[in-house]
Formats: sequence, C-alpha cells, structure tokens
Amino acid sequence: LVWEVLLKMEEKAQSNVRCANFVSDFLFPKLQWVREILVSLLEVDFADVPEFIKCDLEEYALAIKSTLMIENMGNMCRRVERKNGTGKLAPLAAYHRCLHSKLATEYDRPPTVVTG
Repeated sequence: LVWEVLLKMEEKAQSNVRCANFVSDFLFPKLQWVREILVSLLEVDFADVPEFIKCDLEEYALAIKSTLMIENMGNMCRRVERKNGTGKLAPLAAYHRCLHSKLATEYDRPPTVVTG
C-alpha cells in the first residue's frame, strides 16, 4: 500500500508543482537501501518477506547495538541547531549531518563508500 501510494505521488509530481514540493520533503524514498527493500518486496507482490530481506532487516535493527550513538547524534544536531541563525535543523539536514559525521565511524559503523 505504501509503495503504491508513493509511486502514484511520484508520478503525479512529474506534472504538478505542489505535489512535487510535497514529495520532495519525503526522506525515506530517497534512501537507496529502503528503495531496494521495497523493490525486492514488490518482486514477490508483497506476499512474503524473502529470507535475505529478513536477514538485512534484522541486521539493520541490531546494528546500532547501543543508544549512546543515537544520543550523541541527537546532541550533535542540537549543537548545530543552536549555532544556526534560525535555531532549527531540517530533517534532511539532520540526516545529512549524522550520515557524514565522524560519530558512526567512532562507533565502528563507518558509512558505505560510494563508488562510481
């Protein structure tokens, strides 16, 4: 259901500026891994979750292992908010800051290097 609504909205956004602005604020559809999971589920008509997806999701859920990293990322975002003239940090900006911070590497979870 989410996938179908997302596809319809993205299609409508091609010809509707208001819809395009609304869709551009979404975070999760821009994440490659999320798209790969949804496409993999689409390939089996969302009838079942293939074993490799179950493994990916379980590994993702267990990867953080600690809330300390999340707390420190939240603290980092609050520090950036305080320094920002508006006192705010948009969700995409916060995600970008966390993704490209040294915190993930410090907690032995370095980001995947993009090649090509």
